[in-house]
Amino acid sequence: MEKVMTKQFIRVLAFTAVALSLSGAAIAQLSKPDQPPAGVYHPKTHTFAARPHRLVVAEAVSPVTYTGTFKFVFTVKLVTPVASGEELVCYAGAGVDDYDTSTDVYYNYYDEDAAAVAKVTGSTATCTVSIPYSWLLEYASTDTVGYSYELEIVPTSTSSSLIDYGYRLHESLLPSSKVPATGATTTIAVSATL
Repeated sequence: MEKVMTKQFIRVLAFTAVALSLSGAAIAQLSKPDQPPAGVYHPKTHTFAARPHRLVVAEAVSPVTYTGTFKFVFTVKLVTPVASGEELVCYAGAGVDDYDTSTDVYYNYYDEDAAAVAKVTGSTATCTVSIPYSWLLEYASTDTVGYSYELEIVPTSTSSSLIDYGYRLHESLLPSSKVPATGATTTIAVSATL
């Protein structure tokens, strides 16, 4: 009889020790401020609803302002003559998509455009278009700047119509580049035939 009582007593002690250690671990787990309970027990329905995990969002990169000037230098071979009452206009453009490649998210977009009238000498025309810019970029290290240009023969008078002159237009994209260092003047040479 004593042996049976001793075995039962040992089992009760062992069960109590395990229960107390589990309770202590559970209390320690609940007391951690950065780890909420894994779910909620509903006593009326005797069901357990899991609590969703907290979403961890990576910190955003601090945006930096990049400033500078794009300088487009045009040299145009004229096959189409620029007649009296007409002029050749050089248009230039630069743009950037501020884009996070790791999350496939766009932060911002900038598009810069400017124009200048070309100087025509015989069958050659030259012009320079300067575009100052100031861009607030978050992912400049991976961003790409795209460039484009357009050449157009237009009437010098705004009252002229398309019928009054030989309309001619040429446009194209140029090779892209990384975002220039802030304060830089970036020269883009353009050679074209019009």
